[in-house]
Amino acid sequence: VYGSSVSTQSTGSSGINAEYGEYFQHYYITNNLRMLKYLLLPFLLLPLLLLPPTLTLFLVFLSLLFLGFYLRLQCISQRINSPTIAFFHPYCNAGGGGERVLWQCVLSVVDRFPRATVHIYTGDVEATPEQIIANAENCFGLKLPSGNVQFIYLKSRFLVEAKCYPIFTLLGQSLGSMILGMEAMWKLQPAYFVDSMGYAFTYLLADLVGCDVISYVHYPTISTDMLGKVAAREASL
Repeated sequence: VYGSSVSTQSTGSSGINAEYGEYFQHYYITNNLRMLKYLLLPFLLLPLLLLPPTLTLFLVFLSLLFLGFYLRLQCISQRINSPTIAFFHPYCNAGGGGERVLWQCVLSVVDRFPRATVHIYTGDVEATPEQIIANAENCFGLKLPSGNVQFIYLKSRFLVEAKCYPIFTLLGQSLGSMILGMEAMWKLQPAYFVDSMGYAFTYLLADLVGCDVISYVHYPTISTDMLGKVAAREASL
């Protein structure tokens, strides 16, 4: 199947045995369904372009409402079966003060609940979990239990980077953080959502899904000092 070959010992009958046959049948069906889903997706979205804008917006709103309801049920189910805690820190592999706070919090949670598994949303897709743990231990002199930490990789972290928005930078980053938060909620709906970077626009998404929101704002997106400089029209780097 798909150019692969399997060698089996002959037992006097032709062909592969029932076990391999069932495996390859399942593999074939699964991969073809996945391909069919991506092929049909443009045709499912095409009718939206032919509808009036008001009706299109209404259908999109209903879709988002249904998605939020589905994720909320997933979160409630996970909370009942095995409560989870997740830290939202897209730049967890950096070595700054905010990252030290993150890892100290993770260490405190694991010390208090030895059998708990801590999830970390990160955009450092180029680094393996072992590399992230090793970097944190080297930077901050902490001994982290790697078995208690799992990473949820986010591919849309670029949406919160300032270079993507030459104008309306803060607005673009805030809206980008909502998309990043949607990806995070889609991949894991924790019982406790801990933001340790100050992406306040993600709190609404986490709350709608059904998470308890906890935050430590190390670097606020908008501070009173920043507002003061804007009001006084002072240039600053």
